Amino acid sequence: GSVSEENSVVASPLQQRYQLDSGKGSSYVLQQTLRNPEEQNSCCLTKIQLGDRKSLSTKDLAIATLIGSMISEPAFDDLRTKQQLGYIVSAGVGVSMNVFALSLLVQGAQHTAQYYDESIEKFLRGFKHTVETMPSQQMDQFKASLESALLRKDLSLMDRGVRFWDPIGKQLYDFQWNTERVKALRSVSREDVLNFYNEKVLDPATRRRLSVWLVSNNENEKIGVDSPSFSQEIVGDIDTLRGKMSKF
Repeated sequence: GSVSEENSVVASPLQQRYQLDSGKGSSYVLQQTLRNPEEQNSCCLTKIQLGDRKSLSTKDLAIATLIGSMISEPAFDDLRTKQQLGYIVSAGVGVSMNVFALSLLVQGAQHTAQYYDESIEKFLRGFKHTVETMPSQQMDQFKASLESALLRKDLSLMDRGVRFWDPIGKQLYDFQWNTERVKALRSVSREDVLNFYNEKVLDPATRRRLSVWLVSNNENEKIGVDSPSFSQEIVGDIDTLRGKMSKF
């Protein structure tokens, strides 16, 4: 049977889960100056919340996972190889506290954290064109590779334990969600991906964007941004940011 509200665990303040309000565009920056005065690196971690696992449809979950597999290599190629912005660059879609998010990270010593954030935003806009012009065969290959990964058989008892305990720990109890995502993935079209990407990642009116800037003490000496291409609200501490989020 299902677990009743009366028997459910009440989350403590440290356990309570928060996310930016859905259906409402927001773009925040949590800015922190590094304590080590000798640290030369600056860093920007940008997370765009795609939705929590319970509110997203199975097809949306499949699209989010597909975008994660498609975006990793182009992000590294553009931000690291071509622009040489930092020696640490990564991108992908992950889930934390049951909230799916597209994450991009750039760390380096030559540019400001804001510059990295601006570069991430430009890449995200350009990635839309990448999806629009991607040959159908290549998109089918991404879908086939993802399907293979999601349906991979457990290779050890540890693999099987993780597969079962993950939904238990998240209090979702959905042990077939990989299979369900694969079924939904097979019907995903290029238009589906673009519509999801536009709404969740690009459109300022609906996307939920959060960046963390780790700022070095010599930030004023680095290459910066003359005129930002999009507006962001800078918050100085986590409590202020939490006040702008909703519990779920």
